[in-house]
Amino acid sequence: MDLQRACQANVWAIPIVSMAKWQYEHSKVLGAENGQLYILKAMMIVLEG
Repeated sequence: MDLQRACQANVWAIPIVSMAKWQYEHSKVLGAENGQLYILKAMMIVLEG
């Protein structure tokens, strides 16, 4: 794989990995399940919980 394709693969993978990490943390910290919506009114909710 040349440098350009390696860079493109990295750039394309960043949003996918970010969304997967976001979903994992919300299910772990808040107990969210598939199809549920959470509204965070303040950052303190996450920090206190």
